[in-house]
Amino acid sequence: MRYAISLLGLLSSGLLLGACSERVMDVAAPSSTSAPRAITPPVSPSAPAPTPSLRLQSTAEPTLSVYRAAADCETFEVERVAVPEATLEHAVGAAIAQFQTADFPLAGYRVQAQPERQSVTIELRLPPDAPRTFDSLSLCEQFALFGGLRQTIIHFAPDQIQTVEFKVQDRAIGG
Repeated sequence: MRYAISLLGLLSSGLLLGACSERVMDVAAPSSTSAPRAITPPVSPSAPAPTPSLRLQSTAEPTLSVYRAAADCETFEVERVAVPEATLEHAVGAAIAQFQTADFPLAGYRVQAQPERQSVTIELRLPPDAPRTFDSLSLCEQFALFGGLRQTIIHFAPDQIQTVEFKVQDRAIGG
């Protein structure tokens, strides 16, 4: 591989560490049975409405660009995915749906946006009985999960989001 991606390397590539308190969206991860073209991540009933500044203009059939690792694990492929609404939460859900595998199921995630700092924090959760942990991800899997999410989020709102941080149980991970 031409570009070695490590957790430390991903953290040092422009991530912003700090508490985010502006907006929180807590959702369960999409099902791992297939990589659907259209997704609807479940939304917590207590979650606030998305902030207008992180919502794209609506169209008749909203689609988002989702970035996923190419076979060489050095570049990304872009896929247009239909979503119910062009929001940051749906962008994150669509990117996670591209990564879901049977041996690495994500139980859910929380999206915290701080528009004034141009940053987003994604807190990822594994089920208690998950066969693997985040520490067990290969370099290619790290690139696919963290890199794909980061590219999807930054390209979702290029003028509004500059940094992306990932956490597991309030501990910074990947990048």
